[in-house]
Amino acid sequence: MVKKTSLHLLFLGIPSRGHTFPTLRLINALIQEGCRVTYFNTKAFKKNIETSGAFFVDYNSHSLSNISIPITSMEPHDVTIELQKIFFTSTLEIMPIIDFFHQKNSYDAVIYDQMALWGQLFAEKYKLLSFCSNTMFLFNKNDIINQIPKFLDGINHEYYVKLGKLNSIFPQLDSCRDVLDIQTATKSDYIITYYPEDLHTTPVGFNKNKIIYLGNRFNSQYFPSAENFSTTSTIYISFGTVFNENLDLFKLFIDVFGKTKHKVIISTGFNEFIYKIIKKINIFNNIKIYKFANQLDILSRCSLFITHVGFNGMYESLYFSVPMLMIPHVPEQCFNAQKIQELYAGFLLKEKDTSCDSLTNALKDVEKNWRSFKSVLVKKRESFLKSNDNIMAARQIISLCNRD
Repeated sequence: MVKKTSLHLLFLGIPSRGHTFPTLRLINALIQEGCRVTYFNTKAFKKNIETSGAFFVDYNSHSLSNISIPITSMEPHDVTIELQKIFFTSTLEIMPIIDFFHQKNSYDAVIYDQMALWGQLFAEKYKLLSFCSNTMFLFNKNDIINQIPKFLDGINHEYYVKLGKLNSIFPQLDSCRDVLDIQTATKSDYIITYYPEDLHTTPVGFNKNKIIYLGNRFNSQYFPSAENFSTTSTIYISFGTVFNENLDLFKLFIDVFGKTKHKVIISTGFNEFIYKIIKKINIFNNIKIYKFANQLDILSRCSLFITHVGFNGMYESLYFSVPMLMIPHVPEQCFNAQKIQELYAGFLLKEKDTSCDSLTNALKDVEKNWRSFKSVLVKKRESFLKSNDNIMAARQIISLCNRD
C-alpha cells in the first residue's frame, strides 16, 4: 500500500494544447495520490485543468494570452527569436503573481513546462525542487543551435533589450545560451518526458537517473489502427490548434487528394477562418472537412497521418501505429520530425518545398515504404505499453520530493 502524501505542488504551464494536455492525466494521478496541485495557465485552459482536479490560476499575462506570430512568412530562427521575446516579457509579467501565491501557499516543489522560463527561475529563487515537463524529445542547447544555425546570428537588438530586463532581476541569465539551458531542462533537478526510454537518445550533459519516463499516458486503453494503406484508405490531416493558418497548404491538400480515391478527413483545429474558406471551395465527395475532429478516434482507424508533428499528434500517431507524412512549421516540430525520421516511422516534407508535385511524390514515397514504417511503429507501440503510466510517474515524483 502506497502511503498518501500531503505535498502541495506548483505547475507552471504554457497556453498550448500539445504542452498542456499530456500533463492533465499526470496531474490527476498526483491528486489521487494525495497531492494538492496549483496549476497556472491562461483562461483558455481553465476548464480542462479544473477537470483534472487541480486548482487553476490565471497568469493574467497579456503577452502569453495573445501570442501571435505570422509563421508562414518567417524563417525558423526568426520564429524562435519572436517566441523567446514573448517568453521574456511574460516572465516579467508573471513572476510577481507567482510570488504572491507562493507567499500565501508555500509550495513544496515546482513542475514547469520546458518553455516556461519563469518555472526554473522561480524554483531557484525559492530553493524549491524543480521538475521540467518536457514534451519534446530530449535535446541540449547545442542540438538546438546546430538545428537552427542562423539563430545566434539572427538575434537582434530588441532580443537583447528584453533579455537585459530579465538579467537585471535574474543575473544568471547572461545570454541566450543560458535561456536555452533552462528550456532544454539542463537546469532542472529532474525531467519528466512523455516517451518510453528506448525512444530517446540521451543527449550529452543529461543524467539518465534524473529522467522520469512517462511513456504510457493513456494507460493502454486504446487499440492500434489496423487499416492498411491503399488507394482507398483513410488519410487524416491536422496541423493542430496554434500553427494552422497556412491556407495555401490546405488548398493544396484539397487539390491533390480530390483527384484520388482516398477517404480524407481534414481538421482545421478550431480555426474558423480557414474552415469557412476550405469548406466552401471543397467540391470533392472523398474529402470531409471539420472545424475540429476526434483525433483519437480517427487515428484508431486510419492508415496515414499528415501532420505538423506537434507533440500531441506525434505521440498519438506513434501510439496508434499510424505512419506520418510530416510537414513541420516551427523548430520544435522540426526536432520532432528529425526523431521520427531516425525511427523510420514517417516521411518528411519541408513546408517551403510543398507543391502539387512534391506532395504527390511524397505520397508515392509513403506508399513505397508504408509497410516498413508500420512494422517499426507496431514494435515501438510495445514500448509505450510497457513504460510508466501516470500513477507510476506520480509516485516517482512524490518519492523524489519526499527524499529531497
